[in-house]
Amino acid sequence: VPAARALLALPGVEAAVRFSAAVAGAASPQGEVQASVAPLRDLLPRGKEPRAFLWPDDSATPGRLAAAAEMGMANLAGFRRQDAEPSLTGLLPSGRPVGDRFEVYLPGRDGSRASGEWEAGWLEPPRPPALAERAGIPPRLEPLGLHFPLGIGTRPAAVRSLARVLRRALDEGALPLWSSEYARRVRGFQEATVARRLDGTWQFRGMGALRTVRLPMALGWPDPSRSRGLAAVAEVGAWRYLSFGPEARPTLALSPRPAPGPHLAWANAPLARWTSGERRISLRLDGHVPVRLAVAGASGSCTLTVEGRKLRPERNRGLDTFSLADADTGEATLECRE
Repeated sequence: VPAARALLALPGVEAAVRFSAAVAGAASPQGEVQASVAPLRDLLPRGKEPRAFLWPDDSATPGRLAAAAEMGMANLAGFRRQDAEPSLTGLLPSGRPVGDRFEVYLPGRDGSRASGEWEAGWLEPPRPPALAERAGIPPRLEPLGLHFPLGIGTRPAAVRSLARVLRRALDEGALPLWSSEYARRVRGFQEATVARRLDGTWQFRGMGALRTVRLPMALGWPDPSRSRGLAAVAEVGAWRYLSFGPEARPTLALSPRPAPGPHLAWANAPLARWTSGERRISLRLDGHVPVRLAVAGASGSCTLTVEGRKLRPERNRGLDTFSLADADTGEATLECRE
């Protein structure tokens, strides 16, 4: 118990509840969910609440999912893979509807494998890179997810292999998210609407936590001056990935040629603020690992001011890359010379 409490108190650990068959048949779905949550709550530090509920096999019902959602938890499950080797046929759907509710499948979490079976070969090279790369040939078809049992801590070789996979994911610009944060993005994808307006611009509604859209390069370049909330542009293969700040009603205007001015090329933390002014950009990135961000489109050098400190970037291949020691930039200002 002391070890469990210490583990759950770590800031990088998200508390999740797993449905127990022992509570099935309680007076109501609310009672079943509350009975599953109660043992975990006794282990959590003050102020920390469970944010995710894991449903094994086919235990999810509309009533149970509704009860967990009302308690502020994302409804998650593993997916039963059928292929033994890396293959496009084994890619995950984002989830499944359960009545009028939606259950999100966690990428990387295989609901059909026992822990011992998973440990036997899942971290042996080159399997993890193959599983990640099979969905990464543009356009990306599946998020990168890593699921591992704590038991691998007894196997030094497995720990080293896991560390290599994590480093590779971070080096390639993966965005670290808690499972509940990922679930909110899946729900945004399910509920988002896209419409083209009479002036030719595109409007996005109901995206929730989802902030990124993808469009073919043939459609043109984004025009920040006529768009609303646009913050980041990245090119991968024949596609452009555009990310918006926390704008409730983002819009996108396109142009036949690139517009001048700085924009994010990539970042390893979600945008909590992005406000573009005439000569400066006010921003905030709040994530789970020390923040790194790259700025493109600036004709001169850029400076990032964080808590009164001016940071200079590393310049490489036309990108200004900033590295911070903290996972939250706080209120920051980006200034780029003409």
